[in-house]
Amino acid sequence: MATKGEAYNNASQWTPEQMEVLCNALDEIARGKSTTLDRIAEYIEVRLVAQLQPPESQPSKSEIVYKIRELARQAEVTPSKLVQEWVQRRASVKNTIQLPSASPEPRSRKRRRLSTPSMTSTRSSGAPKSLTAPAQRSGDDSTSNVEHSQDQGRRVERSPEGEDEETDTSQGESQQFESIITKKPKGKTSLATRDYVALQRELLDTWRYSAHNHRFSETVDIDHAELAFDAILRHIKTGVAAFCEAQPFEELTANKLTPATVELAKNMVFAKDRDGVQDILKALFGDPFLSKEIALRAFAAAAVTHWAFNSQLGTLPDTCPATAKTSIGGFPQLVEALEVEDQLAYLDKVVRPALPGLARRYQNDLFDIFRSLRAPLAPSDPWRSSEPQETSPEGGWLMTRYGHQTTFEHSLEQAFLTALNFRLHIATTDRSEEEYSIRCFQAGSDFDADAMTVNSSQTTDRAQFLAGNPPILVCLCPAIWRTISAPDNTHSGYVLKALVMMEGWDIDDELDGYPRDRWYGPHTL
Repeated sequence: MATKGEAYNNASQWTPEQMEVLCNALDEIARGKSTTLDRIAEYIEVRLVAQLQPPESQPSKSEIVYKIRELARQAEVTPSKLVQEWVQRRASVKNTIQLPSASPEPRSRKRRRLSTPSMTSTRSSGAPKSLTAPAQRSGDDSTSNVEHSQDQGRRVERSPEGEDEETDTSQGESQQFESIITKKPKGKTSLATRDYVALQRELLDTWRYSAHNHRFSETVDIDHAELAFDAILRHIKTGVAAFCEAQPFEELTANKLTPATVELAKNMVFAKDRDGVQDILKALFGDPFLSKEIALRAFAAAAVTHWAFNSQLGTLPDTCPATAKTSIGGFPQLVEALEVEDQLAYLDKVVRPALPGLARRYQNDLFDIFRSLRAPLAPSDPWRSSEPQETSPEGGWLMTRYGHQTTFEHSLEQAFLTALNFRLHIATTDRSEEEYSIRCFQAGSDFDADAMTVNSSQTTDRAQFLAGNPPILVCLCPAIWRTISAPDNTHSGYVLKALVMMEGWDIDDELDGYPRDRWYGPHTL
């Protein structure tokens, strides 16, 4: 890598071909959005390697930066202002450039800028070199003298075909320098050089589009988590209350567990098998200080945690075309940019539209689980009641139950959809330094339960109950954790604490069944 001194010395030793590529690149950059000097140097470095041979002898990034600064000093402006005003300043800058020549004769193939764009090319070897009409040199005296001397100094170069060639470009203030791309980049490629450069530019544009339009501009913080969890818990509370009205039951039972119920309960109470699930659920359902509605809420919260947060939203495919990967060898950041674009497009166009249907399926599964846990009232199920609708003060059993059932379906579907959208938010957020995860606590795990629930000494009855009954269950709502992986500091902490509902503590009347006194603060297992 060149030192600062070497880069400064090499910045002045540029060939005419290299300067031509530099000017053409600045033309293209001036038409786009402003960017940093490092980005400009990277782009020019790529253009030099792609258009000139041999690539390894082209100026480095640091030499390009020094060259741009040198041109800025000659123009008496800052480098950024030079790039921004390149269209207006390129003529004066090119006139001040002193290019080293490889032979006594200059190799320039372009005429100096004329005051009018009406000049035509002369390709005859016998044409006078100073053939310039007076009308074409009109203008003020100083401009005419300078351009006349430049016309006098124009030379004719012998082309490989044997004919004398003299080129001229009609330029206005907004006309771009002609891009000369005649050589292929080093290495094998299936694309023409012009296509190669176009693909590179397209990939860079795709990268910028992904960063500014697909990814979220802000990371997930405690505000996002709090809003999401408040909505989830509100929908769960409304839905479970509606289920208890639509499917009235006398008690909860662990004797009719379906395979889906067992799997969900195993994640909820961390039991190993069906017998373990039944034993724990019997203790939970037999708790005299725990309402049945709160127990069902715990199941609903466990379902949201296990299905919506911990399940995969879909495997991100690697859809970067093989031809593109081969043709842009040597530019790994562009391959990565295309892969990121494919992944974000997959999440946005495939996963996001599927979330409402997925939430509806989760709601149906949870309804089946709830039905397997309830013991219907004798002698008849209200859904099959033969009592005529006219005798019911509420307008009929069936219509009333149907209304509650609809409320349950809508509320739980919204709870799952909110969780899935929040999970998608996490998936599409740039997590270069922070990683978010959802965790459950196992019953009996080593964590500070008092910091997450109401103090047990507040009630004598509960203390007496726990004294004769060992604490078996901890029913949990999901908790979001953030892992910060900074170079000098790696640690985990809560974004939102788990809302813990301990066995034997019924606080449904005041706090909706969930203690909310101490949610926040650092806490690790």
